[in-house]
Amino acid sequence: MTNNQEITEQTMIDRLDSILRAMKISQSRFEKRTGIAKGTLASNKSRGYKEIGQKNVERILSTYPVINPDYLLLGNGKMFNGPLTAEIIFGQVTNRDRSHHNVVNQIHTSGKEKIIRP
Repeated sequence: MTNNQEITEQTMIDRLDSILRAMKISQSRFEKRTGIAKGTLASNKSRGYKEIGQKNVERILSTYPVINPDYLLLGNGKMFNGPLTAEIIFGQVTNRDRSHHNVVNQIHTSGKEKIIRP
């Protein structure tokens, strides 16, 4: 390894960003749904924090039990413990959610994503 090469380790904030992208959900909607104070995730990221507080982790995992805690906390294993559906992401799904996010079901099988549209 040369002096110019850096070892970059993915932080919990980075993994949470990856989860939000996979779920196709905005930070603000995610915060609202989990009960995390508005702007907390963006603020933590802009301040260079690498983790989020224990209470927020608990809120995330209780709202979205499909998120693998080992992945969120440590970066180990798969991102999700099971299928990821629109109902899991948005709660009670409305037609607005379906059309706005263009998602009905997102299923994770063996590392591949398949989106089923109406």
